[in-house]
Amino acid sequence: MCRKFVGRMNVIQCSLILPGSPAVAYTINRFLTEGVSLDTAVVDAAVTRCRPIILTSLTTFVGLMPLMFNTSVQAQFLVPMAVSLAFGVTFATVVTLLVVPAIYRVFEDISVVLTGLRSPAVAASESSL
Repeated sequence: MCRKFVGRMNVIQCSLILPGSPAVAYTINRFLTEGVSLDTAVVDAAVTRCRPIILTSLTTFVGLMPLMFNTSVQAQFLVPMAVSLAFGVTFATVVTLLVVPAIYRVFEDISVVLTGLRSPAVAASESSL
């Protein structure tokens, strides 16, 4: 019973968290194809996607607050789930806005070291400068 509950919680958190990271990566790639340098594309993508990601996470957190602060006996089973989900979404927001763009930049540096070649989008943006 407990494993099923934890598994369902992971699915719920992934469905709330996942849309943010690909949106940031897509925005970085879109800026790169427009000819923006990699560093500028990473920063601009994080700034561009910041408001939608924060608003989505904030509404989820605020929506779970009544359940987190509920004192009835019937809700005591759901309070740990609400706390875990609310703070998981908050942590994922920080990861999406700070770590994903940084990892994108690090992976580009690693690919240059390993292959000696830049990705086509980055090479195109750097050649247009």
